[in-house]
Amino acid sequence: MLEGADIIGLRVDVEGQLGTIRFHGSISPSLTLPPTSSRSKPDTLWYGIEWDDPSRGKHSGTHNGIKYFITKHPNAGSFIKPSSKIKFGRSYLAAVQTKYIFNDEDELANMGDWGGKVVEAIGWEKIKRKQKTLSWLQEVNVSGLQISGIGNDTEEAVRESSKSLWELDMSRNLFRTISEVGVLTRCMSKLEVLRLNYCRLELDIDRLRVDSFRSIKVLVLNSVDWSWKQMGVLSAFLPALEDLSFAFQPYLTKLIDGSDPNCSITYSHSHHSGQGNG
Repeated sequence: MLEGADIIGLRVDVEGQLGTIRFHGSISPSLTLPPTSSRSKPDTLWYGIEWDDPSRGKHSGTHNGIKYFITKHPNAGSFIKPSSKIKFGRSYLAAVQTKYIFNDEDELANMGDWGGKVVEAIGWEKIKRKQKTLSWLQEVNVSGLQISGIGNDTEEAVRESSKSLWELDMSRNLFRTISEVGVLTRCMSKLEVLRLNYCRLELDIDRLRVDSFRSIKVLVLNSVDWSWKQMGVLSAFLPALEDLSFAFQPYLTKLIDGSDPNCSITYSHSHHSGQGNG
């Protein structure tokens, strides 16, 4: 179980529901437990989660008059006990290997155990043959595979597996910051199309390298809970950008010209024009 201050802000997947850890610690023992749970001990540690889907929440981080954490959206939070249902993410390459090498639900649970059951079940030679094909892939879709970053893999390993990659969908994953995405994409020299729908990314520009998104021409950032100001800041790192889809953001306000804020943007050198999605 993860502990300490570093856990705050981590993204998690709980049975397909995504959220952000806002609190980890003890709470009032009078917290109402689910019917199937045993009574909590006073020293039980809980996670305070803000859910991406606010309808899953029960409160805004307050219990018994005590404010334990703050949610960005009202009533989007709840407390849950540590369990195996909480997934903290995997590396990008682990997800790609799961999807394009192992491609089996049973093997998914054992992903990363190169010296154990997976290797024995599939065969090392077969794995090596399939792994070589990763560098030939031009389009990769690893949406919803609990990716949290580069993990323990090297940039060279990512670069080797992405030699031909020009389109990548990493929507609904567990990245915490935009720089975690940038660590990966700067290893993908031919990448032109990037999809990050439904990701909740902190805009840590101070950690983002200037070459992180240098080749991106098409960026799809729908439902990422950003403002136009945040998007404007990121645009400085997108020198090749031609098309942007930036729809369904709760805090968007109308553009200066009064057009629909949920729109696609076509960039042309130093200026852009908004095109509503209808």
